[in-house]
Amino acid sequence: MAQLTGKRWPLVGRRLLADMPFIECEVKYAVRYEYACHVKDFIARRTRIAFLNVQAARECLNTVAQLMAEELGWTEEQIEKEVEDAEGLIKSMGYKLVSDLKNSVDQRVTVSEYQDYLRVFNELDVDKTGVLRPAELLPSFPETWCSTDHRGCD
Repeated sequence: MAQLTGKRWPLVGRRLLADMPFIECEVKYAVRYEYACHVKDFIARRTRIAFLNVQAARECLNTVAQLMAEELGWTEEQIEKEVEDAEGLIKSMGYKLVSDLKNSVDQRVTVSEYQDYLRVFNELDVDKTGVLRPAELLPSFPETWCSTDHRGCD
């Protein structure tokens, strides 16, 4: 099902997404041997991409639909319906599609806003690792927000 890539990783197959470990032949395998019949079934139940990263799940919908269509003999209308159904699942998980954002407030960040966010991040990043740990964040919250015991957050 999968061909050698000639790369160090993955050894075989083409990735569905650059930042995820899933490869295209997993779609075919899921259809043939795991009875995956819908795109949302693959992204939610077979690989869990929809739960790991909704943006990544959205990016791979068309590829997954095309691969499943090859296996299941879907028409273009069926492919479109499967993608729409999967988008509905992704929307239910809090993801806003580009088409939904067109009529909303401008989402761009100005240079000064970015610099403000970066300054605040750098102030919070006490150990300068580029990652904010709970132990670094908790002192900045009012005590009324955090009433639980946070031992072991380091």
